[in-house]
Amino acid sequence: MSANGDLRRAHDIVTLKLVDDLASRIGVSRDEAQTRLTSVGFDVARAVKQFRRDNPPPEVPPLEQLAHGAEVAALLPHPNPEMRRYAHVIPHSDGYELRLVTHLARYTKEAFGWDYDCAIRDASTRLQSSVVDRIESVIDQLEEWGCTEELLMRADMLDSCLANSPLEPYLDLPHLRLNDEPEIG
Repeated sequence: MSANGDLRRAHDIVTLKLVDDLASRIGVSRDEAQTRLTSVGFDVARAVKQFRRDNPPPEVPPLEQLAHGAEVAALLPHPNPEMRRYAHVIPHSDGYELRLVTHLARYTKEAFGWDYDCAIRDASTRLQSSVVDRIESVIDQLEEWGCTEELLMRADMLDSCLANSPLEPYLDLPHLRLNDEPEIG
């Protein structure tokens, strides 16, 4: 297509190309693409972003996410309201690491962020971990901990400064491996 120096025709050609581009990117009709582009000032990137916000992909079930290599976690009930307990499943090339972590409720991402040293060194923090090689073993262990698939979420959604933190350097801290319920005081 050529505008042959006609600015109006050039505008129409560019608009048509933008509409076609958006329609093919998000899989909508030309009319819908035109409407979406008009609403965002013909900014294709904004129109795509807006479309994806308005039409999120279906949620992938947590165990399917895990099977595809994503970490999952679940907040579990704890009898003491000052404590938080969660299960965390980390896929590895040869299986899955399961962690049951208990710590004071104040150790949230917002309050502590990546500064998880306080939480890991706190005498009330506990960590149980095991490695299994099959997803069925993961499910069995989670059930033993009182975790159902409905409780599972992406691990980054868990509000704990210890979730997604490299705990391996601290695993020799003796208080982490105690099997008691810590005294809070």
